[in-house]
Amino acid sequence: MKRSGYISLILITTLCMGLSSCSETGAETAVSTESITPSSAGSTGASSVSESTGITGIENSRLSDEHAYNHVIYPDDAPADPGSLINREYFNLAEMGLTTPVKAQDAGDCWAFAAATAMESNMLIDQGIAIDIDPHGIVDNIYMDEYDVEGFSFSDTAWTTDPYEAGGCDGFVPFTCSNGFMSGDTYYVLTDSIRLNQMTTDDIKHALVTYGAVYAGVNDSSWDIRVFDGYKTMNNPENIVDHAAVIIGWDDNFPKEYFRIPAEHDGAWLVQNSRSEYWGNHGYYWMSYESFLEAPECYMVSSDYSDVVSFDIGNQLFFKTGDTTVCANVFDAKGYLKAVGTFICEKDESVTVKILKGQFGEVLYTQDACFEDLGYHIIELDSPLPVEFFTIVIEYHGPAPCEGFAIGDENLIYSAECHPGESFVYLNGSWLDMADSGTYEALCSADGYSGSICDYCGLDQAGSVSVMLSENAVEASPSSPSLGNICIKALF
Repeated sequence: MKRSGYISLILITTLCMGLSSCSETGAETAVSTESITPSSAGSTGASSVSESTGITGIENSRLSDEHAYNHVIYPDDAPADPGSLINREYFNLAEMGLTTPVKAQDAGDCWAFAAATAMESNMLIDQGIAIDIDPHGIVDNIYMDEYDVEGFSFSDTAWTTDPYEAGGCDGFVPFTCSNGFMSGDTYYVLTDSIRLNQMTTDDIKHALVTYGAVYAGVNDSSWDIRVFDGYKTMNNPENIVDHAAVIIGWDDNFPKEYFRIPAEHDGAWLVQNSRSEYWGNHGYYWMSYESFLEAPECYMVSSDYSDVVSFDIGNQLFFKTGDTTVCANVFDAKGYLKAVGTFICEKDESVTVKILKGQFGEVLYTQDACFEDLGYHIIELDSPLPVEFFTIVIEYHGPAPCEGFAIGDENLIYSAECHPGESFVYLNGSWLDMADSGTYEALCSADGYSGSICDYCGLDQAGSVSVMLSENAVEASPSSPSLGNICIKALF
């Protein structure tokens, strides 16, 4: 069992499959001296667009009358319904003071810097509190150290063993931060990750006005990033992702001609990069609505918890035993239980949480919850519950999350262990231990069973274990198959 918090010397490491390494470039020395906000450039035709490959000053950067009415102080001066805000032609969290200053990443750790900015932005919107999340604290949680027996590590043939160069992706964040992480002297816990699988323009706009800055995997080809009339821009609709950044706003009237690859329609996202304020337009640039975005996601954190207890090191798989899948974790941990955390695979999935005394003993607490969004979520208890040796049972009216197989490839090794007495699944009237190899066989042969690869990891949706990390990945322990521990966490 893992505990992460002030009392723990070892924070939990986690997994994300299919790492993408950022192709980072150095900061550019010449910067624009005006606002990052474009003027009403939508009326400018293609014939008047000038392209340059260096950074120039923004000549027409001040707000036009057309955009002026869109500038409100959010949320105090905003409609109560976020849906009203997404109808605005222009929206910018930076001008509202609802995102934090541009950061400067080290090398391949753009994913951690983007995640930190998204967390900080959400705290500003949700609670009006300014926090400073150290991206290095997120990176430092990923890889195993000499004390860990399971987790994520570099293989002997890895191209680098420097975690700040190795790259990463969105799956790292919910897997790692849901188990708690230190940022300076403050212990934070990821409480929710909102997975925007629909990825329509309106979905992302709704997330921006509701949750704050949106994390996304983006294309970072220097060939496609250009400057038009002083605006740093990008458009590449191809499914190519080698960088992570945060979306902080939009402009429906941003000219379609202002991209190296001209867009079919006007409109662009305002993106906050992590290459310092000396890059682009004070660290920002504009990306066409038509550019490919990978796994847009919002993150919420809290400092209200002192400890997280869990068995899993990541959510690699989901499985079902029928319309309802019932799973449990048995914890030997003393304290006041405040919340229960788990991963949700389907929109509008409902769950029932039960806290039992001892191992499947007396029911101490029951609570229902329904989640509109995919991702990681917590269920807060009505009041802290004193526990010592207890079981958390969750009835999933949809797929149940588990950590999956132990696997590896030429760069990465994922070591997952499941020990007897930790995680269980209810099947045919009995509780089966997930550590028992017979449980895997029983699940595969059960009526109503189905399994799928978690899309957090960018894995093979057909369910083939052989391509989970890369085309050269192999299953580490094929002789003793196990779905691993159930992803149920206890928050104190």
